[in-house]
Amino acid sequence: MNSTEKRIKNQYFIYDSTLPETIGTTDFDIAHYRASGRVLGQVQGRGTTYFVQLQGRECVLRHYRRGGMVARWLNDRYWWAGLYKTRAWQEWFLLGQLRQRELPVPPVVAARVYKRGLFYRADIIIQRIPCSHSLAHMLTQQALSDVLWKKIGVTLRRFHQRGVYHADLNAHNILLDDAGSVYLIDFDKGEIRRTRRAWQMANLQRFRRSLEKLTQMNDGFKFNETAWQWMMSGYTQL
Repeated sequence: MNSTEKRIKNQYFIYDSTLPETIGTTDFDIAHYRASGRVLGQVQGRGTTYFVQLQGRECVLRHYRRGGMVARWLNDRYWWAGLYKTRAWQEWFLLGQLRQRELPVPPVVAARVYKRGLFYRADIIIQRIPCSHSLAHMLTQQALSDVLWKKIGVTLRRFHQRGVYHADLNAHNILLDDAGSVYLIDFDKGEIRRTRRAWQMANLQRFRRSLEKLTQMNDGFKFNETAWQWMMSGYTQL
């Protein structure tokens, strides 16, 4: 994917060169989308993630926010150590690499970094996967077939075999579309590293803990040990 970078004062932008129009500040302003009736929906997580219409594409607009104890003081601010070390730029280029390797991730559309003093804030816009829902949402509605659980396992193994580390592998960051395809999203703090069984297994256990937590939080959540074993059978079959 070809990208264009530009700077407007203390704001830095990177975006897909194939977009019909240039990207600017208003493309990261949710009030601008609301005023033009281009907000398609939203989901609540660490912050609010918005589904928006951008230049004929259905997209996901996400603002970077901190987690953990440090969020009490810094919230959405990050220490400036150079543009190419910002969360947004690193996720942009990682997603580009994963797309080149034909791994199932959504196309990245644009990103912005807003520098102020020693800190910065950032946003990223990703193209929305059509007719898709998170695994977390799907399991509140129905049980998945053993075939689909195995497909999730196969997909995770494909990423791990290529050394792709997902820093927050959980049921919210796995998408399934109507055709039964599986995607991974939200690669903030992700990276490509040397393949090691230790981090791969820790990644899978993080995923399992998210499923167990959702099971405790939601009556009727469709996850059990049999489902996990089907997933693992897919993971180990490659």
